Amino acid sequence: MSRCIVIGGGGFIGCRVVEGLLKTGREVLVVGRSAIPAKNLPRHTDYLSGDASDRKTLRLLLKKGCEVINLAYSTVPKTSYEDPLLDLISNIPANLALLEECVAVGIEKLVMVSSGGTVYGPAEMLPISERIPPRPVSPYGISKLTSDLYTLMFHRNTGLPALVVRPANAYGEIQQSGKGQGFIAEAIDAA
Repeated sequence: MSRCIVIGGGGFIGCRVVEGLLKTGREVLVVGRSAIPAKNLPRHTDYLSGDASDRKTLRLLLKKGCEVINLAYSTVPKTSYEDPLLDLISNIPANLALLEECVAVGIEKLVMVSSGGTVYGPAEMLPISERIPPRPVSPYGISKLTSDLYTLMFHRNTGLPALVVRPANAYGEIQQSGKGQGFIAEAIDAA
């Protein structure tokens, strides 16, 4: 049975990812900053409260052959405008530590969850293609793109089995508006 570590798996997207992983028969460990697991996490999900940007924590968690999905991010688009430096220093070093530790351990696979809309910026044509050059317009988009590029660099230079996914405007049942992200939820709430 594969072991999958989902960093930041207690949020709206994470709970759905965990649900899907459990259906494949994987053993799932969610790592989050909250002292208690999110109420929406499926049963049979192990939960560890901890700081996944801490290298000691990462060394305890990561094992050769495990899979890692990183959904954690300390900021949202709205807060990144308020403090661009905080956006940078609270996210980029944490992602670099994860990349380095994944290489050191020899994980099976790493999926870095990025952001579609904020990385590509204003749409010149629809649908937006992955082939268009990224033009982020927020500090959040810039730091997400930076993390993406580091992930791809590690993949090329070290052979780290990693990929970047860029979902855009995710929407669903348990999503909460008023948190500065998720255009669809915000628009529906405003209506």
